[in-house]
Amino acid sequence: MCLDTVDKEVRQVKDGYKVVHLTDGDFFTICYRTEKPLPAGEWLDEADYARDENDLITTFSSGVYPRGWHSYITKEDAGNSGFHFDAIVKVKIKEVLASGTQWGNGVVVSRFIKIVEVK
Repeated sequence: MCLDTVDKEVRQVKDGYKVVHLTDGDFFTICYRTEKPLPAGEWLDEADYARDENDLITTFSSGVYPRGWHSYITKEDAGNSGFHFDAIVKVKIKEVLASGTQWGNGVVVSRFIKIVEVK
């Protein structure tokens, strides 16, 4: 998942939504394809789940922004993500690094997330 557009001023939000895969009741990110589950109720550091050491992500149209968890700003944005997913989970967000859009949906990029509710 990469931003199509990057906001000049980063939107500071505290809550968002992630789309996830479910396997045997565990949540997994749809993009990293890691075998490491995302436990609910714990602050998750993106660096513990990253698949490479690149600190920056390059977009096709908007330049560069820091690597991090990509969370949708609204549940509607998550539902319209265009990805195949099993569930939408509500997350708490800390240390927002960037914001923008992915396929027209509002997204923030953060260092930490905590799954707090399954939708």
